[in-house]
Amino acid sequence: AARRDESSSSAQEEDDLRLLSSSKEHHEDAAAAAAAAAEEDQQQPLGVAKLGYSWEAVDVVAWRDRSELASALRGLTAQTGSRCEFVAVQAFVDAVGELRAYCVDGEIAHRAYTRFRRRRRSPTHAAETQRFSDFEVV
Repeated sequence: AARRDESSSSAQEEDDLRLLSSSKEHHEDAAAAAAAAAEEDQQQPLGVAKLGYSWEAVDVVAWRDRSELASALRGLTAQTGSRCEFVAVQAFVDAVGELRAYCVDGEIAHRAYTRFRRRRRSPTHAAETQRFSDFEVV
């Protein structure tokens, strides 16, 4: 009859339990990361609608679906005093930052590197969170 080595069997069982435990933790971490990425994707705009010559991106509105795009177009074109003849619509580009060049009499008077702060979408202030007016100089 074959004799079983109890000490090596016990050590193997402990190794197996550690492997199963770490595998479960890894699976839970991966599931949490996937859920966070899905939530971020849901909040990520598909595109923006914007008026030309807008100061500080005041007239740039993010949209995530057709109804939000329609609302953005209505809001931008119905502004009092607006004389823009078109609204530019483009895909959203999740940029790290931008270079702003302030020109006076055709010459660059000042350069600033900026980025917009990420804002969580708020159901009670949806129109406000779709605007890109909160930026910081980097």
